Amino acid sequence: MKEAVLTAQRRIEGWGETALADKLATAGAALLAALSVFYIASKSIFSGSEAFEFKYFWLAGKIWNDGGNPYDENYQEIGRAVFESAQAPLHWVYPPNWAPVSTTLARLDYNTAEWVWQFMNLVLIVAGVSIVWRLCVMAREEAAFSPDALRTWRPAALLLAYVCFFAATDLTLHNGQTSALMFFGLALCAYGFVREKPLLITVAIVILMLKPQVGVPVSAFIFLSKNGARPVLIAAAIVIASGAQAFLIAGFSDTITLFLERMAAYESNDPMANSSIRMTGVRNIIHLFSSAETPMMAYVAVAALIASAAALFLRAREGFSGGGATLDRLVAFCGLTTVLVFLLPLHSNDLIMLVAAAPLLFLVPWGPGLVIAAGLALMFRSNNLAPLLERIDLNATSGYFAAMAFVETIALTLCIAGLAAVVWSGTSRRLAS
Repeated sequence: MKEAVLTAQRRIEGWGETALADKLATAGAALLAALSVFYIASKSIFSGSEAFEFKYFWLAGKIWNDGGNPYDENYQEIGRAVFESAQAPLHWVYPPNWAPVSTTLARLDYNTAEWVWQFMNLVLIVAGVSIVWRLCVMAREEAAFSPDALRTWRPAALLLAYVCFFAATDLTLHNGQTSALMFFGLALCAYGFVREKPLLITVAIVILMLKPQVGVPVSAFIFLSKNGARPVLIAAAIVIASGAQAFLIAGFSDTITLFLERMAAYESNDPMANSSIRMTGVRNIIHLFSSAETPMMAYVAVAALIASAAALFLRAREGFSGGGATLDRLVAFCGLTTVLVFLLPLHSNDLIMLVAAAPLLFLVPWGPGLVIAAGLALMFRSNNLAPLLERIDLNATSGYFAAMAFVETIALTLCIAGLAAVVWSGTSRRLAS
């Protein structure tokens, strides 16, 4: 009897210690999540600095609202008059389906619109992280591993902290760029595709088509996948309808022609910011061995072909992941996301899109998983590593942003190497420990 009482007492004491540890872990996770969000908000929304890239969207909306055409040559001239600054937007290179977003924001005064834009992007990042984390839990469930450790929101707080302290997140929010939109669009598209929810896929593609170099390959992949044609066609109709204001002002043919001309001249619009040495992934690698400049549209075409091939492979090889259809779709979409971020000519801020492929870490074998994790760790604070490489003064690292892109290209190469190892081994599950 006495032994039974002592045993019960020990269990109660042990439970108390476990409960205390659990409470401390929860409090620590909550504090980390709050600090990370406060950090990135203070670096963007409350920094008081100018979000230069946002000027492009607001100015285009103002011109459309005034009955003008932002694709005209006087775009920069109007910008200088509006902002009274030499740092005016150069050329409008975004598609006409930006009109509803830009014109709505331009109805606000610039400072208010800038704050709304940055706040909205922060909300989209947090929402995107929550979707990605749900996919991570789903990955564990589908791969027949216990997802219990991931069901609590504490590990999700770690992912949120990674994203908020990520150098790419700082850049995209601080400069008012579109990468947060693309990250959320990819996360939403992944969830809709894996769960076979056509409405979510449609919404996601409409978002992703705000940046066609991302939206076109993803649309090709979804369209050729099983039951994917309908949501893509509906999204295409919405995208075309979104450009109605631009088409009414300048005509459908002229608007599309001018947009394609601006896209074709993308590199020359801002030759310093858009040079290969400041781009990440394949384009940066090509620059290391050749001075040739490959047009951006060529990368997009190749990406669309790879996405199409991936979709056809997914249809032909059911069960390739070692699991059911859900796991097949999850592995395929996350793998495609990784390839697109590596292949497309993107800037450092765009690397936040890679977070949408995070579920891969819970599916791949330990070896390749560690290689991918090493890549994610290397690019995490690439801005802190860039000054060190600048001092070496290599051709590939001449200048802060070039050095940053060089570090990130190495990191992306590690991620692709890990993914290639998984494909080569023919498995997408972790090795049993």
